[in-house]
Amino acid sequence: MKKRFWAVLAVLLCMTGCQGNVGAGQADTAQVAAESQQTTSEVTTEQTSKIIETTTSTTAAEEVSADIAVSREYEFDLDKFLENGKHDVFLLRNELDFLSDEQYDTYIKALIFVDYLGNSSVVSTDSKSLHFINENGEISKSLISNESDTVQIYPYYYISTYKSFYEYLQSVFTQDAVDEIMSDERFFTFGDELYFKWQDSGGMVYFDDSEYNVIEENDSEIAFEYTAHKLINSEEWVCTRKTKLIHTDNGWRSEFFKNLYSEK
Repeated sequence: MKKRFWAVLAVLLCMTGCQGNVGAGQADTAQVAAESQQTTSEVTTEQTSKIIETTTSTTAAEEVSADIAVSREYEFDLDKFLENGKHDVFLLRNELDFLSDEQYDTYIKALIFVDYLGNSSVVSTDSKSLHFINENGEISKSLISNESDTVQIYPYYYISTYKSFYEYLQSVFTQDAVDEIMSDERFFTFGDELYFKWQDSGGMVYFDDSEYNVIEENDSEIAFEYTAHKLINSEEWVCTRKTKLIHTDNGWRSEFFKNLYSEK
């Protein structure tokens, strides 16, 4: 009888102990799950915060980039440039009747570029996104900026990517001319972007009378000169400039020539 009692007691104690262990295990499991959920929540919150921060930063960068229009391709549309009637001085088709259409377009594009380059500017069709940069690569929306009560000068204004501007020049000028143009110290490159030094330009001189004359012409080149006359204080001012168009494997290209409106 005693043996049976102790056996039953042992079984009861064992069952009680096992239930206690099960309860403790369940409590531990619940605690681990809670801690895991908290950790997961913290990680998720942190990751979300980083994603939001990154997205905001990227969006802001894109807005700034779009605002100042960096890395844009250089484009120049001759028809669009002439269509508003403000540049009639470049409508010379009747005077240049000895040029083919391709030769004429090449020369007019070269003339416009030389004219604007000579007047401390380059042809730009996107003045709304004009911005400036200094030698340290700092960008400003204006040439002169007041920051911390200090006047700062941003001497270079944005053109386009270096590559696209260079390729545009190659579509108009001979390679020797392109090399000469890009050696101008007013050009400034920062990374892949190209800028041009802003400075005051002299007054424009438009002539009272002018004429073009062919000097030499063959299948590979055509050379001609431009002679202009202007009466200033009863004194005649004569300006003569010579240029040449050369036929290359890629079509007609212009040599580089001096600004037609150079000082006397």
